Amino acid sequence: MIAMKLFASKLPQALWLLLLQLWLIPGLSGCSSAPPEPPEGFELNWQGQTVPGEVFLIPTAPQSLAYRLEAIDQATEFIDITYFTWNHDVSGIYVYHALLQAAQRGVKVRVLLDDLLVFNDRWLKDLDQHPNMDIRIFNPFDVRHTGWFTRAFNFQFRKKALNHRMHQKYFNVDGELLIIGGRNIGDDYFGLSDSANFFDLDLLVRGESLRQFEANFELFWRHEESVPVDQVLSGEPSEQQSLFLEDFQEMKDEHPDVVRAIAEVRAALPEPDYISALVTPAFDDMEKFEDSLPYFRRRIEQFLLTYPTQHKELLISTPYMIPNGDEFTATQAFLENGADVILLTNSAASNDSGFVAAYYDKYRKPLLEMGVDIYEYDSEAVHPPYLHQATTYYHNKAFVIDDWLSYIGSSNFDPRSDHLNFEMGMMIESQEFAEALSEYLLLSQLDNFWHVTLDEEGNPQWEKGQVIEHTNPRTAPIRALPAWFYRLFNIQHDI
Repeated sequence: MIAMKLFASKLPQALWLLLLQLWLIPGLSGCSSAPPEPPEGFELNWQGQTVPGEVFLIPTAPQSLAYRLEAIDQATEFIDITYFTWNHDVSGIYVYHALLQAAQRGVKVRVLLDDLLVFNDRWLKDLDQHPNMDIRIFNPFDVRHTGWFTRAFNFQFRKKALNHRMHQKYFNVDGELLIIGGRNIGDDYFGLSDSANFFDLDLLVRGESLRQFEANFELFWRHEESVPVDQVLSGEPSEQQSLFLEDFQEMKDEHPDVVRAIAEVRAALPEPDYISALVTPAFDDMEKFEDSLPYFRRRIEQFLLTYPTQHKELLISTPYMIPNGDEFTATQAFLENGADVILLTNSAASNDSGFVAAYYDKYRKPLLEMGVDIYEYDSEAVHPPYLHQATTYYHNKAFVIDDWLSYIGSSNFDPRSDHLNFEMGMMIESQEFAEALSEYLLLSQLDNFWHVTLDEEGNPQWEKGQVIEHTNPRTAPIRALPAWFYRLFNIQHDI
């Protein structure tokens, strides 16, 4: 049982970033826009398709990149990919280059990218010219130049449509191997960034559940908002991907330490040790585009309502702990049953969203008073497999119930995930896997968390080793000012 085992930048720059973030958030006309109320009986008839499968939790961030590259190199028929972000760094170009090589030997490659962080990317134009590579942009903005300034205005005029983003992470090779989880593509997701990294997770999946994931991919791939990249980006591609290949060589020359680390991990990559389990995929509905209703969340809840658990232990892992109107209903139900409830989330210092950190500050003490056992991730966490020990953010999206039923997926189960983003995930029935996931998230990482409890006066305190703090660890007192400013707008349902 788990319970038993157990402001730095220049001011003008910071102000500009703050104003830009505020401009990009809907509902800032004075109060929060409450999410739409689902109709009576919403999704009560949804039934997941539970099938046998094999799952493997990838042990380290560098190995997550290595397994992707190995899978691409072994592909013979097709590769289908969906991601929210894909960075312009060593990892990003390495995966693109591997895909180009696969296309050159006849593999059909399809890539669907959300448009939030895509501007006028010449890599995409170059790669899309290959006859075996097809790249599409999901829900594209109308502007591509001058960066965030004009895009922010575009967002405000079309926010009802543009606020819906593709947040799914999907990597399917030949219909034989699937990678899902919370990671996007970039050095910071694979422990290779020298400035900041994410502590995240990925799952290898084999078996008939891949047919369900493929059907979901086809729905989004053929949707009218999935637009061919040559209709979105301006400019002409280079001949035979010459600009892309030139960038690839320059990136390798400029970052020999990262190139060497990638090669070393691949050379020592073990065969996956799969665990047999019953698995139930779940996906958002395309109707979310029109009605912004929480299809994915309700489908997971419906599965849990009909699943025979004892409700004795709940481990929740989310980077963004923001209640969604119903406050702590689900957590309270476990606690009333006498369950041990453990929450893993970001500390104020490790949170990559100032808005979320500000609102979570309001809920920490009520959660502790309810009896939730809270562990907050340390921004100076150490992960030996990472190439660089830099500032680290917590990004795992998972839960474990009664050491048997697990969830892994893209959803943070926050207001944005519920009502605006398109999400996917998988329920996994296996004691062996549940224990492996609990070990990965917490039991092997205790030194990387602050344990938060109530002191003698009933106020939160943070303990890590011999250190005890009575305010948010590793944060400057000035942080209280922007946190107060964020809360002033009452926008927790829109972040």
